[in-house]
Amino acid sequence: MKRPNVQRHIPSFFTLVNLFLGFLAILNVQAGDYIQACYYIFAAGVFDSLDGKIARKIGIATSFGTEIDSLADMVSFCLAPSVLVYS
Repeated sequence: MKRPNVQRHIPSFFTLVNLFLGFLAILNVQAGDYIQACYYIFAAGVFDSLDGKIARKIGIATSFGTEIDSLADMVSFCLAPSVLVYS
C-alpha cells in the first residue's frame, strides 16, 4: 500500500494557520480586544513568511497553495487591519 506524501501539504498547512490567525484577529477586534488582535496579525505575518520559505526549500509549488496564500494574505493583512483601524 502506498503511503500519502504528507510533505507536499506542509506549506499549505502554514498558510491555513495564517488564514486562521487572520480570522482570530477579526474576532478579537469585534470583541474589543485590540492588543490580542495585533498579536494575531503579527503571528500571521510570521507564518506567512514561513510558508513561502518552506515551499521553496521543499521545491513544491501548487496552484492550490498559490491561491490559498493570496486569500490568507488578503484576510490577514488587508481585512483584519482594516477592521482594526475602523474599530
